[in-house]
Amino acid sequence: ESEDWLRSEDVGGHIPRVTCMVCVPDEQALFTASSDNTVKKWNVKTGPELKTLDGHTYGITCMVYVPEEQALFTASSDNGLRPRGAG
Repeated sequence: ESEDWLRSEDVGGHIPRVTCMVCVPDEQALFTASSDNTVKKWNVKTGPELKTLDGHTYGITCMVYVPEEQALFTASSDNGLRPRGAG
């Protein structure tokens, strides 16, 4: 039951759409990025949004997690590359 939110067509939170996502198993977290210029961190087990990260001025086009650094990096249509702590 707690993982039903993963099967939903719309987990909410982003407007208008999710452009990419990254799973970080060690933190039981899912990060979603969007054309709304934000990254959202979700609890994989229960589904609630844990935090929102902003800073880009245009939609986020890609995202990568580097386990050795425990860091998340996002790139955007604003030509920006942003390092972000995953925690």
